[in-house]
Amino acid sequence: MVTRNSIGSIGYEGVEYIALWDLKDIEKTRLLFHKINICKIIRDPKCITMVENFDRKLERFYNDQTTDIEPLHVGMATNKVVNDGMVRIAEFITNSLGVNTQLFTGSGIYVTIASGTGDNPVSSSDSELQFENARVQFGIEGFSLAAGTVMRFGGFFAPTIPSGTISESGVFDDFTSGNMLYRTVYSNVDQATHVLNADYYTLSHAIYQSSI
Repeated sequence: MVTRNSIGSIGYEGVEYIALWDLKDIEKTRLLFHKINICKIIRDPKCITMVENFDRKLERFYNDQTTDIEPLHVGMATNKVVNDGMVRIAEFITNSLGVNTQLFTGSGIYVTIASGTGDNPVSSSDSELQFENARVQFGIEGFSLAAGTVMRFGGFFAPTIPSGTISESGVFDDFTSGNMLYRTVYSNVDQATHVLNADYYTLSHAIYQSSI
């Protein structure tokens, strides 16, 4: 007899790094994100290597290990793929976009990554950030790509973004509102304090899929 407990399932686990950077590094960071997006457009797998290397360096810095990058601060947090995100994934696989969720951009593809200043605990029922402060577009100031079974996202948040303590993030299918894929919340020690025109910050996120 097949029961609910005997049926295999797919699990989603994620990790995200927030990095605060000195302005002297800004052109180097912009160039890296640009190269990632160009390689994705031409379907060059080097884009995967570049993102993985970037994350590896952030991880090493976070763990006080030697690396060749010098951010001002690196924080780490895990994510939760929210209910709306899991429904959207199911819609993609079954070619039924919009049957269960509202379409904002028309395509249903996730197109932006957002940061915020809220610190409410993550819930699977979350549909937006608590206090969103900025949103950037994939392919311009951010990137999104598949690295095997891993979904990777990144965002470059310019110095001109108003000052704030960055404590949450999420990915959306619209440029102003939209369906949210996941939400991440940082602990107090991992949050990044951004100062207008004095620094900038990046988000780098990975969602790992596993067959359970």
